[in-house]
Amino acid sequence: MKAKKEARVAALAGPPPAVVDLAAFRKKDIPVSDEVHLSGWINFDLNHHLTKTKNGKVREERFVFLMFAAEDGKDAKQVRAALIFTEGQRDAFKEKISDYLTGIDFERPAVTINGFAATQDRFKSQLKEALGDLDMGFAPNFIVIKPFLKGREAALSNNRNPEGVQSLTKNAALFFLLVAAAKFFLSLKRRKSRDAFASGPIEGARARRCPPSLRGQAAPAPALIPRLT
Repeated sequence: MKAKKEARVAALAGPPPAVVDLAAFRKKDIPVSDEVHLSGWINFDLNHHLTKTKNGKVREERFVFLMFAAEDGKDAKQVRAALIFTEGQRDAFKEKISDYLTGIDFERPAVTINGFAATQDRFKSQLKEALGDLDMGFAPNFIVIKPFLKGREAALSNNRNPEGVQSLTKNAALFFLLVAAAKFFLSLKRRKSRDAFASGPIEGARARRCPPSLRGQAAPAPALIPRLT
């Protein structure tokens, strides 16, 4: 881990790597920093929405865009790379799609992605299964690309917590805040129970809160790409 952080700080001192087409990319060429700069095109007709459920409820979900090399046609069966996003990351990508587009071919929108390369992802096996249903699969050098959604400097800087750590910290803080609130209201309820008429003989009915929607309203896609969901 230390070597990776040092490699990322060193990479930040220079320009991004040279752009490599996905057809020429090899996993063995991934540097210690994991930074890659790859070009290809996204087939938005093959977007995937993957979910993990427990007891019939959605616990996790990911939104997947599939990438192909410039030489691949619309009928290509082997996926070269995938962009796997949370809902928030997907929306951030959609808002900045013009930064990644390098061509205006509506059938095969060309993109160049600078980000981290990953050979594994928790949703990778599920994606492979979904592609199998379409008689498709992974190319030999298939990778998952994590675009620098907040910029290259923020992603490579050693002074910044990884996005996953930041998310975990926020969730932990929220958890402890909820626990503290629950203890406070429980204590208040106990104090009230000592004098049943302290606040009057009839207690106001509590309004029920509707559960939050599982899906927020996604940001509208740019006119250049009519469908990004």
